Amino acid sequence: MPIGHRVAMLNPVLMQKTAGNSCSYIELAAEEGVIQRIEDAAIRFVGDESLSREWGIAVKQGFVIPPEMRNYGRRVREAVVSKTDAGRVARGCGVRLHGGEGVIGALAAISMIGLPDTVLLDPAKEMRWKQ
Repeated sequence: MPIGHRVAMLNPVLMQKTAGNSCSYIELAAEEGVIQRIEDAAIRFVGDESLSREWGIAVKQGFVIPPEMRNYGRRVREAVVSKTDAGRVARGCGVRLHGGEGVIGALAAISMIGLPDTVLLDPAKEMRWKQ
């Protein structure tokens, strides 16, 4: 099962944040028949191991990140975004959210797939993807 992991920094001036307001994503390749088991295991693991009751997970299948998600990622780096807004974007883009307020950053993490580490780790850098 090929796997990749990246960390990204979000809006650094938010009052309510965890770990400096960072998020991370894991990319993996899995056969269709095991995706639900992987998702269920991730929910159990993060729910059991997180120090915060506001943990969040976002799950997206497929390689294409829609423009609406890319725009959401930009907003999360620049402003305060609600869990309701995250849910609206996730539903429109076919992403499943689990957990508390942490879903805001979890969805943002997915939106940043494909950016170089220098951009992921510096919220002041412009988010531009290769076409």
